[in-house]
Amino acid sequence: MELRQYWELLRKWLWLIILTTLVAGAAAFVFSIRQTPVYQSSTRLLVTQGSEEVSDLFGANSKVTGTFANVLSSRSMIEAAAQRVGLTDIDIDQLEDQITVQPLRDTQLIDLRVEHISPEIAADLANALPVVFSEFYTQQQTARFQESKRVLQKELDQLDTTLQALEVEMQNLREANDVEADSQRSVLQLQLSQLRSSYSNTLSQLESIQLTEAKALDTLAVVDVAKPDYQPIRPRVLMNTLLAAIVGAMIGLGAAFLIEYLDDTVKNPDDVGRVTGLSTLGVIARQKNGRPEQGLVAVENPRSPVAEAYRTIRTSIQFSSIDKP
Repeated sequence: MELRQYWELLRKWLWLIILTTLVAGAAAFVFSIRQTPVYQSSTRLLVTQGSEEVSDLFGANSKVTGTFANVLSSRSMIEAAAQRVGLTDIDIDQLEDQITVQPLRDTQLIDLRVEHISPEIAADLANALPVVFSEFYTQQQTARFQESKRVLQKELDQLDTTLQALEVEMQNLREANDVEADSQRSVLQLQLSQLRSSYSNTLSQLESIQLTEAKALDTLAVVDVAKPDYQPIRPRVLMNTLLAAIVGAMIGLGAAFLIEYLDDTVKNPDDVGRVTGLSTLGVIARQKNGRPEQGLVAVENPRSPVAEAYRTIRTSIQFSSIDKP
């Protein structure tokens, strides 16, 4: 098809293209405005590892941010956050789909986004998740430190009891002035030295764990607090309408081309040549208005387009039969 033919096709089927465009755009507009608006709130978090000792103790590495992100998006964390903001009857599975936790590459930052039909609830959930995570993680750390401290404290108490008993026994031996008492005092003195050394080492270990525990707090810091955003992220009415209108126009254009492709009726001289394989001698227009012509057109109205068309056909016939008069 030539460019002119494309243009003629567009002019012919412009009404269909406009119709499908308007119908698709209107349908998308009505569908979009009938949807429930969805709002989004976001917060940015910073993962803090405390100290190198804490990192070593808990096996922290370059993937710690990703690990924290996975825990943040876990069902138990989401359920705890929902309970904190008063959402007791909500579908947790649905809520999981509305929460996105994305660690930023090569950083210790985490972006947390929450979608909800209420902008206030979306912001409350985004702020509650880091809180419940920090409480959970602190409890885990405290429990792990607590066991170590309990064992060391028990050992200290046992050493202290033994030391007191040996010191009492040593005092009794000092009051005795015989050779056998001197020999026993030497043995007890050695035992006391060993016990005091063990007590000192155990006490140092306990103090070290207490110091490490103090440095291990605040594992997740809030960089940006989530605030309610009253501009919905869905539905995007204008975008949906424009996209639907474009699709509708494409459907209308495709339908026009399909109709033209399937239409095998003869409408113009080119179609005659295409169907019959013969050249066209001329074209006589159909009279759409007025009364039918009476008599010969060439006589009644010799200057009319119809009369000229007949003369053109006569001339074409004469030229086509020059070699065969």
